[in-house]
Amino acid sequence: MRIKNNNSYSILTSMIFTAAFLVSGIEVYTQTSLETLLENTRKNNKSLKSAEQYYRAEVMEARTGNSPDNPEIEYAYLWGNPEQLGDRVDFAVTQSFDFPTAYSSRSKLSKINRVQANYRLKVSEQEIIVNAQQAWVNAVYLNQKVGLLERRLENAQLIDEAFQRMYDEGEANQLQLNQAKLKVTALANELNRVKIDIIKNNANIRQINGGNDLLIYDSIFPAPKVLILDTLIRLYRSGPQNSVFQGEVIRMEQRKDVAFNQKLPKLKAGYYQETILGTQMKGIAAGITIPLWENANAVKSAKAGMVFAENDALRFWEQQEIMIRQLFDQWLMLKAQVREMTELLKKANNNDLLLKALEGGEISLTQYYYESDFYFQNQFDLLELERDLYFVEAELLRASY
Repeated sequence: MRIKNNNSYSILTSMIFTAAFLVSGIEVYTQTSLETLLENTRKNNKSLKSAEQYYRAEVMEARTGNSPDNPEIEYAYLWGNPEQLGDRVDFAVTQSFDFPTAYSSRSKLSKINRVQANYRLKVSEQEIIVNAQQAWVNAVYLNQKVGLLERRLENAQLIDEAFQRMYDEGEANQLQLNQAKLKVTALANELNRVKIDIIKNNANIRQINGGNDLLIYDSIFPAPKVLILDTLIRLYRSGPQNSVFQGEVIRMEQRKDVAFNQKLPKLKAGYYQETILGTQMKGIAAGITIPLWENANAVKSAKAGMVFAENDALRFWEQQEIMIRQLFDQWLMLKAQVREMTELLKKANNNDLLLKALEGGEISLTQYYYESDFYFQNQFDLLELERDLYFVEAELLRASY
């Protein structure tokens, strides 16, 4: 369909320039707030604060339970019957001790428990930081999507105006006009849905930031990191998640040593004094317990726990290594798709050709509309691929936080 009306042509020309601006002007903001968000998250996140409090409680608990039993003081006054026997007074101060090696064994276990608590704290911090980074990625994605939709909506409104003028002048039919208006409505609804998603993501960021608002205006993704699979595997192997499981093996082994030492005889020593008929006797009292029944199966239980911990650590690392490799393959695939689609879209930026074709009557307004809409849709597809790429990248970098 050729354009015969100068007013319609003017609208179409404006529309084309608007579309061209969309292609060149979507990246308005630069990356400025990711580090701010991560820094504030470390300071303000309530879950992280709770984890730190729990860590301190675990450390305090690990420091208890390795002191000797409380000393015992005994006093007895016994009056005689008949009275000629006189009164008797007993007094004793005694202290019980575990076998000396039990204290050093429990001290080592206490240190291991404190290290384990620190690893668990780091695991919690990594989870929160990954969530914060992915929330930032989602914010950038939504900001850029809003920009695309607003320009796409403006483009659709210009097309709708053109079709309305052409319809009024008998150059377009009712079906074409209805399609143009429906597209405007559909894009307006989609834009509203994305703005609702922004509100939800801002609420998520507020929660991550300890209830404090932090608006993200960025609409540009950074360049992908340079990731090497072997380096990532080494990083995860020495990271806190795997260290928790490996540390549990060490803890159970030390627990077995503690159980063995607790089966050794306990010692008791003190001062004893007895007074009767004016005669005082005093001296040293000593004793030893015979470990026949107490903690009879403690060593066997600790050995079984150590075997379970070894198998569980092996299972966890096998699963984690598989997960890392799968995520890395996914990251490579997404990275290649983003690079390929970016290059294709650069080459496919044919708005000038479309305009010339429209001016020359080679394509109709409807054809132009669908061609430009196809380009917009590819921009959205690229944006989703970038979002997924940086989601996966944040997950892969978990062990580095």
